Amino acid sequence: MWSEPGTGSRFTVVLPQAELQRTDAMPAPPQKLATQRHRVVVVDDEPTVGRSIARMLAHHDVRIASSGKAALELIEDEPADLVLCDLMMPGMTGLDLHARLTAQGYAGGFVFVSGGAFEAETDSAVAALGVPVILKPFRAGDLRARVDELLAAASGASGAARGTSR
Repeated sequence: MWSEPGTGSRFTVVLPQAELQRTDAMPAPPQKLATQRHRVVVVDDEPTVGRSIARMLAHHDVRIASSGKAALELIEDEPADLVLCDLMMPGMTGLDLHARLTAQGYAGGFVFVSGGAFEAETDSAVAALGVPVILKPFRAGDLRARVDELLAAASGASGAARGTSR
């Protein structure tokens, strides 16, 4: 410690060096990202969640909708390759949006994003649809990998149906 009247004091604190350990709070190592950009629509009534997911998927062309109605308008204007939709939203739920898109002949992929807290009948409805569910919270690398896997599978299936590959 050093101190001089009228000019202040100086303290030196020496801490032992900590060993670096990997935890869940640390970012995952970079993963290979998809080389093809796809159009992805993120639907979440929480604007910060929608923006966060969009940043995680910035290697794609991502649009954000804050409601099912807004998502329908976006997809009508520009069809999406994949929709990531919050399951529980006020007004039009994720299940409602999925039903509307299906009735309109939407051919892209669909994934529910959920915090996991929902009623048994919702769980049964989701299971009956066979739509993938990504549970919150998730790591950015895990979300990117899952989305890219789903998009690759959908691209392969649509290419095989046409006799070509994308």
